[in-house]
Amino acid sequence: MKTGLLLLAALLLLNTNAFAQDKNFYVFLAFGQSNMQGGRTDAQDKGPVDERFRVLAPVDFPELKREKGRWYPAVPPLARPDAGLCPADYFGRTLAARLPANIRIGVINVSVAGCKIELFEKDKYTAYSETAPPWMKNMIASYGGNPYQYLVDMAKLAQKDGVIKGILLHQGESNTNDREWPGKVKGVYDSLLKDLNLKAGEVPLLAGELVNADQNGACASMNAIIQTLPRTIPTAHVISSAGCTALPDRLHFDPAGLREFGKRYGETMMSLLSPQTSASDASDWKPATSNQGGRQYPQVNAEGRVRARIVAPEAQKVLLDIGGVKYPLTKGDDGAWIGDSNPQDEGFHYYQVVIDGAQVPDPSSLYFYGASRWGSGIEIPAKDQDIYAVKNVPHGEMREVRYFSRSSNSVRHCYVYTPPQYDSDPKKRFPVLYLQHGGGEDETGWGSQGRAGLIMDNLIAENKAKPFIIVMENGGGIPRPPAPPAGVPAPPVPPAPTAGAGAVGPGGRVFNFGPFERVLLDDLIPFIDKNYRTAAKQSERAMAGLSMGGMQTRAITLANPAVFSHIGVFSGGSIAPSEISDVTAYKKNVKVMFFSFGGREGGAASAKANADALKAAGINSYYYESPETGHEWQSWRRSLYQFAQLIFKN
Repeated sequence: MKTGLLLLAALLLLNTNAFAQDKNFYVFLAFGQSNMQGGRTDAQDKGPVDERFRVLAPVDFPELKREKGRWYPAVPPLARPDAGLCPADYFGRTLAARLPANIRIGVINVSVAGCKIELFEKDKYTAYSETAPPWMKNMIASYGGNPYQYLVDMAKLAQKDGVIKGILLHQGESNTNDREWPGKVKGVYDSLLKDLNLKAGEVPLLAGELVNADQNGACASMNAIIQTLPRTIPTAHVISSAGCTALPDRLHFDPAGLREFGKRYGETMMSLLSPQTSASDASDWKPATSNQGGRQYPQVNAEGRVRARIVAPEAQKVLLDIGGVKYPLTKGDDGAWIGDSNPQDEGFHYYQVVIDGAQVPDPSSLYFYGASRWGSGIEIPAKDQDIYAVKNVPHGEMREVRYFSRSSNSVRHCYVYTPPQYDSDPKKRFPVLYLQHGGGEDETGWGSQGRAGLIMDNLIAENKAKPFIIVMENGGGIPRPPAPPAGVPAPPVPPAPTAGAGAVGPGGRVFNFGPFERVLLDDLIPFIDKNYRTAAKQSERAMAGLSMGGMQTRAITLANPAVFSHIGVFSGGSIAPSEISDVTAYKKNVKVMFFSFGGREGGAASAKANADALKAAGINSYYYESPETGHEWQSWRRSLYQFAQLIFKN
């Protein structure tokens, strides 16, 4: 009898968690190396955060007065006192913003900078730790010499309070090109499931890519291996790092990149959580305005969610890939796959569908050139969509033009917008704006995704902007002139580029804008001045661009101050007074300098500071920040709308 009572008491003690657990407290484990441990933190990241988002302190944080094993508001750092912002920060903030108010979110982060995945393998960590450098041994020691077991112990403690809903991983820099990595990760994942009594179907693994090739990532080759992880772990989901900006070391994301990356982790988890946890009850689904004629899908609702429908009766798995997040679709009896995204930012977004691993366009969408391919795009209605709406006003023309470029020895292609007054007043001459697209896009971008023609039509009709011509060329992929046939003399060598081949972009990536500079200055501008009624002088010529096009604008206008008088840099950096060789001459020639960023982008603070410094130096400069947008077309549409109202006014 006594033995039975003792056994019952022991069982009750073991099951105390079942009575203490809050089913509405969602707990997530995070582990990995330096990017998950955390890096540089900006002031905007330090709080306050939603009180529903908590962190379980894995160690003592004396300066923050946090004690190991207790919950605190999730203000960075989350992993260690000497760490900083990490993907788990904006992962949790995204969930707190998306989930109903009765749901709380908790994270536990046990990460070690520089470590291989072997540090978290049960049978490898001892041998690996023995060969680790002293600084890493100190980190390992702070986790009891066994970070894996330390994570398990912290997770068991958290299970007394809440329910583990997922596992976040960011690791791979130290295992770059290790094709056994997916199997090693599976071993760690399986061990966590077993040791914590979890089910794979209820606890997915979210693994993020390393700094992407589009940021010149030092270990970007590893992403091809990371992308295969779902083949080894069916409940694994890979988080894209495309477009997430990095520090100059090309290994670590900068704060803006970490914010975006963490948001993508959060959006992916939202797509995997039970539909009952969604705060969405909007049912006003409508076909997107970016659909092909008569197509009912994709649809959007008032929350900005996207609903896709793909007919693929033989497919085994179909995903909607939008905003760096892949959302699983569900197959119906009719062979069509259907599913929804989480809310998207207002404006235009590229997207694609993934059918059994193949990335393909949605056959119901109009096609747009972006991400270096023709693919699908969708329009999310914006509060200020009136600025680019089709209205009953006089409309200009978007003319498709081909011309010969002597500097590249090729026939090139551009678009020229002429305002409504161009044909109605055959004697009038017009100013010209040379307007450049971003990386991975082409000369179609501003007219199609950017709605540049409609923006100008509406501004001119409202007498908010002076009529001017816009020229849109392809700023990338300038071919080298072919060698002349034998016996034919080589053409004269063109002038050397002055914009510099060493323009540095996000992540330290170096761009060569020299070939485009020569096409622009030696071929395109002379062609436009000869074939269109332009006011062919510096005071009536402007240049602007977005992202890479903004960087081109910055480099080329700085190197050629006698060519352009109005300058617009959208999400492409800014210009400091120290970069201008002769400020006195510059402010006489340059009439407007304009810098802009999306409110969710990095770089805004320095751009505003430079705009203020230029203004103090007597240069007519402006800074604009697009509210609630990131590195996306809505930011750039708004930027053009603002910039166009400032130029050619004096």
